[in-house]
Amino acid sequence: MQTVSRIPDPVNNSIAAMDSWFSKMYTSGLLFHPEDCASDIIEITSGKPMFTSEECDSLEKILDVMFEKHGDKVCDFAYKYICKTISV
Repeated sequence: MQTVSRIPDPVNNSIAAMDSWFSKMYTSGLLFHPEDCASDIIEITSGKPMFTSEECDSLEKILDVMFEKHGDKVCDFAYKYICKTISV
C-alpha cells in the first residue's frame, strides 16, 4: 500500500519555491526550525514523534539542498512562518 506523504516537494531550488515550501509546512501544521533534526520533533499532545522515519529522510534531503543553495536565508524564511505560529 502506498502512503501519501505529508511533506510537500519543493517546486525547484529558487527562493520563491523555498518560501512556498515553508508556507505549506506552516499551513499543514508541520513547521519546525530547519536547524532542528526532524526526528527529534515531538507532538506536544501525544508525546509521539511528529514525523515518520520516511518523512524525516525526505525533510533532511529537502533541507540539505536548501541550505546548500541558500545558506542562512533558509532560517530567515522559516522564521517568517515561525513568527506566525507564535502570534496565533
